[in-house]
Amino acid sequence: METSHNIHDYCVILAGGQGARFWPLSREEKPKQFIDFFGMGRSLLQQTFDRMQKVCNTDQIYILTQQNYVPLVQEQIPEIPVRHILPEPMRRNTAPAVVWAVLHIYARDPNANVVVVPSDQVIMRDDLFVKDIDEGLEFVEKEHEMLTIAVKPTRPETNYGYIQISDETKGNLHRMKSFVEKPELEFAKFFVESGEFYWNTAIFLWSVKAFLHNARELYPEWASRMDEARPNWTSREEEIQVIQQNYGMTPNLSIDAAMLEKSGKIFVKPCSFGWVDMGNWENYYDTSPKDHKDNVIPESNAVCYDCTGNIIHAPQGKYVVADGLKDFVVIDNPDLLVICPRKNASKWKKYVNDVQINLGDKYI
Repeated sequence: METSHNIHDYCVILAGGQGARFWPLSREEKPKQFIDFFGMGRSLLQQTFDRMQKVCNTDQIYILTQQNYVPLVQEQIPEIPVRHILPEPMRRNTAPAVVWAVLHIYARDPNANVVVVPSDQVIMRDDLFVKDIDEGLEFVEKEHEMLTIAVKPTRPETNYGYIQISDETKGNLHRMKSFVEKPELEFAKFFVESGEFYWNTAIFLWSVKAFLHNARELYPEWASRMDEARPNWTSREEEIQVIQQNYGMTPNLSIDAAMLEKSGKIFVKPCSFGWVDMGNWENYYDTSPKDHKDNVIPESNAVCYDCTGNIIHAPQGKYVVADGLKDFVVIDNPDLLVICPRKNASKWKKYVNDVQINLGDKYI
């Protein structure tokens, strides 16, 4: 029996990304959020949905995805009615998608509070996560402020955003002072050593009224267009048609850039529930269990000699023999074999682009 939660608390799960940095396991027809990376029987999206059911009623969870991924969402999350799957009409960025979701929820409940979560993150402690999100939802409902969840950095990471907190507080939460996206290594080292900076998790909470007020201040022309169109949403079909007509004119921004770089009117809640952004194979390596030589070999389908620090991933039923590999990624698919040093994780999109140019979309 489902636990009853606050009737004004809603969740939006972002599940429209391509996951190019996990290619070739993550492919255009089935990107990383729909893959079970750890052999747990649940994909990253399914794990996110399971977690958010501990925060919101199932009927108050929405999933944003690409139109061609709607059947995958329905297959993996049959509990979600199709009206709660919001299909983006084109690849844009997360800000326009989130604005649509917030407007959709606002039409249903003008007093709603919303938590926005990516579908490709690993959370180690669900109990602490749920506690922190519940406290965050109480804060945004009471204070009508916008809130982001942040975690203490454990290393100088150049692929994450860094949030600096100020001395201004409300309760135990700090107003954000500055935000830096993907800094150079020397800056990342300084941020970690200073103790004033936290990693951005891209988990946001707000009341719909606070969010829409902020959006109208930042993007008045766009917000005005959407406000004028919204009364015409008398059915799902009309709503999607209106979105299709206006989506191409929306700012091509991530929700992180829109809220943290452009606005700055946001509070920060530092948390410690064990967070990993599954952004690339290096993140996967950090998160995964390893053998006595620090190799990550799912299903143990490899025989290794003098191999350390590798990721070796092959299809079920296929075995790999490796000798003398150190800190490599070996990903074998039926039609693709990729071998490269782990340190080259940042080049993964280049590999994808070059293969697409030289071999065509079949391998993407």
